[in-house]
Amino acid sequence: MGRVVLSVALVVAAAASLLSQGGMISDSGGGSASHYVEGTARIVLEDGSGLRTAPLIIAECPTADPNCKCETQFFLGGTLSFRVTNSFSGPGTCFISVRLSGYQTVKTYVRDGTLIKLYRAGPNEDVSVSASSLRAPAEARKHYESGESAAAKGKWPQAETEYRAAFAIYPGYALALSELGRALRQQDRLGEAVEALEKAREADPQYIKPVIQLAEVAGLQQRWENEMRLCQQALKMLPVGTPTIYYYYAQAVFHLGMPDEAEKLAREAVAFDTLGECPQSMVLLGEIFEKQGNVSDAVVEYKAYLKMAPHGPEAQHAKEALARLKNRG
Repeated sequence: MGRVVLSVALVVAAAASLLSQGGMISDSGGGSASHYVEGTARIVLEDGSGLRTAPLIIAECPTADPNCKCETQFFLGGTLSFRVTNSFSGPGTCFISVRLSGYQTVKTYVRDGTLIKLYRAGPNEDVSVSASSLRAPAEARKHYESGESAAAKGKWPQAETEYRAAFAIYPGYALALSELGRALRQQDRLGEAVEALEKAREADPQYIKPVIQLAEVAGLQQRWENEMRLCQQALKMLPVGTPTIYYYYAQAVFHLGMPDEAEKLAREAVAFDTLGECPQSMVLLGEIFEKQGNVSDAVVEYKAYLKMAPHGPEAQHAKEALARLKNRG
């Protein structure tokens, strides 16, 4: 499954005696006050019974506010208390990941009164590995590995040649076809990339990577409805999602004129991305906030991106956006 998480403050701690209320905490040094929201949620098994074993719970802030923190405390039986503290009056939600051995991991926003059900993990849930590719013969694997070596050096035409050779030896090599699609995309040959990625899907329909790659290409082609459809397919394959799935999904619905849904999805992308795999989600979230007239949160997101990826592909765009918002103020 895809790795997940966050680019904002993450605190996992016990919170004592939490109530379903909000309030304000004054800074003893005379500075600005912080706002907090408290509540309780329930975590149960799919049959509605309570938990006899404590799950692993990772709590994350729902915003990019660097002073935000989420605190949780789980009680056997299924009660989860939480408290979200922000330096501004933000949403009364906490983003959590719940993991219990033998059950599907759940990643969701919780509010006061939220009910979370854990469902047993199925036998074939790892869609991030291509089963058909595991059967590739040695000669095909040799070409694939040579392609990976060339790709690591940015030698995309050479990588393309090696991936094609691997596929020629073993037509069921979905992994080589997926990487061929990547090599073609890097050379801006998007039509050919789509063809390779569709072949990867045919070779291994349970392999999720080419589906996500096709969503990326659809976005580059500004085929927003197709990008949205592919992301929906990916989420059916992997319900917990990945940062990139949520990013492409948010991008698609934003351009289709659904800013509120785009905000929700972009928040998911940012919240999942603790490894910094998809920092452009913060730029997209900044654009969404701009569209909504929420200048302060837009500034937070653009700055967060520049802090994480100061020389990233969206750095100039983020800088220009900050300058534009500063002039507007």
